[in-house]
Amino acid sequence: MKLTLSMLPVAMPYLAAEPARVQRWENRLNAIAKVGAGGVRKKRVGLVWAGNPAYGLDRYRSIPLNRWHAVLAQSDVQWFSLQMGRAQDEAAALPAEIDMHMLGPEINSFSDTIAIIESLHLVITVDTAVAHLAGALGATGLGDGACLHGLPLDDRPQRQSLVSVSAPVQAAGTGSMGCTVGRGTDLTEGIRTRVAFLNPL
Repeated sequence: MKLTLSMLPVAMPYLAAEPARVQRWENRLNAIAKVGAGGVRKKRVGLVWAGNPAYGLDRYRSIPLNRWHAVLAQSDVQWFSLQMGRAQDEAAALPAEIDMHMLGPEINSFSDTIAIIESLHLVITVDTAVAHLAGALGATGLGDGACLHGLPLDDRPQRQSLVSVSAPVQAAGTGSMGCTVGRGTDLTEGIRTRVAFLNPL
């Protein structure tokens, strides 16, 4: 549709989390927060890697979790899965060194999801409801790539940032991410760079 920001008059954000629910999730995440090198808390990054498999075009958005290993192998990050449905089971096969906490079983509504997003530094998601909720909350976006979409990255390095990706992410015959961020930057490196600029909560 070739839309530009000037063509989008909707006031942002147009959703807000309930303060009490945000506090509850802040407390929950603080209770399981881990400390990285130098005694600094690890950065909190949420991940959703799959949509509803019943959707006819799901193969164009969902990305098997085993293809995310290069992204997930960051020692200063504590990963929080917002994944729902059977795809959650894929986390059981993650290497032990990947610090992933599964929140899916504790999420009872979109209100919970919104509150969790408010409690994270960054959300990385395929094209699911989580991407739309994060955008409605005013999350800054990392986009402009063939397999990455969203609003341009601005200068806010703190919370509520959004990286939205679409399948396929693995280049044929390689073990690396095959999509690009911006001017040809490898998707894996692009996400690592984005995470590096986050400040611990």
